[in-house]
Order: sequence, then C-alpha cells, then structure tokens
Amino acid sequence: NPVNIRTSLIKSNSYIKWEGKVTANTNIAIAIFYQGSFNDFFEPRIATNLSFDVNISNHFSLGLKYAGVYNSNPVVPIFKFYYSLSNNITYKL
Repeated sequence: NPVNIRTSLIKSNSYIKWEGKVTANTNIAIAIFYQGSFNDFFEPRIATNLSFDVNISNHFSLGLKYAGVYNSNPVVPIFKFYYSLSNNITYKL
C-alpha cells in the first residue's frame, strides 16, 4: 500500500539552454536544469535534455532525443538516475 509523503521546501531553480546549427541541415539543443533546496544545495536534482535533428530532404527529417534525470535525494523510493532515449522520422508535406 502506498504511503502519502509530503514535503514543503523552498528550492532554487536554475536553467540554461544552448541551441544552434551544427551544419545547414542539422540542429542541436542542450538544456540543463538544476534544482536544489537551500539547506541541501549540493544534493540537487539535475535534468539534462539533448535534441539532435537532421533535415535529410525537403520532406524528411530524423531526430534523436535524450532526457536524463538525477535526483540525489528522491522523496519517493525510486532510482536516483533514470533516462529516456528516443528517435523519430518526420515527414512534412
């Protein structure tokens, strides 16, 4: 049976994103999110997102996406690190 867990903390959130073209047909975007409470600032939650897209023609593009989250002190009993990796093919009319 699940147990209700409640927390009430003031946290600091920082976010940085860089996006640009590697070549004329490729785009990349990297974002990093840092969240730490003021009493445990060096035990943060860090999330990273990476997106890489390639236009292979006027109608088709390929994409690769990565998202990872590290939580040094999760509130619920989960793994401290988890990630997802996905890819896509897009057709545009």
